[in-house]
This record gives sequence, structure tokens and C-alpha cells, in this order.
Amino acid sequence: MLTEPVLTTRAEDGGNPPVLVWRAERPLRAVSSAPLGGGLGVRRWVVNATVPMSYHRDDPADHLAALAAGLGLDGPGVGLLTGVDVADVVSRTDTGVRVWATVGLGLPLWAAAPASTGG
Repeated sequence: MLTEPVLTTRAEDGGNPPVLVWRAERPLRAVSSAPLGGGLGVRRWVVNATVPMSYHRDDPADHLAALAAGLGLDGPGVGLLTGVDVADVVSRTDTGVRVWATVGLGLPLWAAAPASTGG
């Protein structure tokens, strides 16, 4: 089980972008497509860090590992990067399942919308 997220910041590129940190009460099996801790395995924590929409680093896993170390996170974890402000996290619970979402919907599109003709 994950704890409620803790909102913190990190000093980076002259600013203090927000970071959400969840800790596991005990190691848990996780599946992820994240740059750090992706795949299936036992994880101890999750971080979700806001980055600029212009993020261009070619080492996101190393970036996240350094961020996690700076937060004092030990052992294997999952590290996510997002262009939205993680301080706007929304949580919901339904039938015993808890979800936290940091979703940016600035320009929503239908997944099955026909391609634009550009005419």
C-alpha cells in the first residue's frame, strides 16, 4: 500500500518545481512504463516530478535517480516526469481502489477522431 503523496519541491534550473512522493508501507510489486523503475518488480517509492514542456534531457532515468537520491529515497522505486503541475493532483477512491491523477487537459482530442485534412 502506498502512503498519501507528499508534495515537495526541488531546486532545479533556478526554480523550485513541485514533486509528489509516495512511499510504500512495505515493498510492493509494481508494473510501470516510467523511465525509472519501468517494468515489473518490487518497488519502495514513487515520485512524479513536474518538468517544463520543453524538457529535453536525454537521460531521464539518471535525472530521476538523482532527484530520488536528493529526496532521501532508498531502494528501487518508480520515477515519472510530467509537463503538468503535480501540485494539482486529484485523488479518488472507488470500491477500495485509490487513484491519484496529474492530468493535463489543455487541448483534449478524441482518440479515434478522423485526421484533419488541413484544407
